[in-house]
Amino acid sequence: MDFENFVNRVNDLWGQPQFKALDLEFDQPMRELDFHGVPHKASAFIVPTSNCLVELIKTYVVVITLSEIEIVNLERAGLRQKNSDMTIVFKDFKRDVLRIDSIPSTSLDGGVA
Repeated sequence: MDFENFVNRVNDLWGQPQFKALDLEFDQPMRELDFHGVPHKASAFIVPTSNCLVELIKTYVVVITLSEIEIVNLERAGLRQKNSDMTIVFKDFKRDVLRIDSIPSTSLDGGVA
C-alpha cells in the first residue's frame, strides 16, 4: 500500500463519529523537495511538509516545526560547492541552534537529491 492510499484510509476512519472531535489530519510530504543531510552525526533523509521538516525512518527522529523557526542560514551554498550546511535558529533563543550538514548542493534548487 502506498502512502497516499494509507492516508486516504486513515482519513476515512478519522471521519467516523468517535474520532471527529479529535480534529486530526495528515501533513502531506513534499517529496519533490526532500534532501539528504546529517542533523545528528548520522545521515538522514529529510522531507519537508507544509508544517514541518521530518525524518521519521531512522532511530533518531527529526521533526522541526516551521512555525518555531526564526531564521535559516545556508553555509557553503556556492555554485562550485558539492555540499552545503544549514543552520536553523529557533524563535525561542534559549534553544540550541540545529545544524544539518552535508546537504548535496543539487538539493538547494528544489531538485531531487
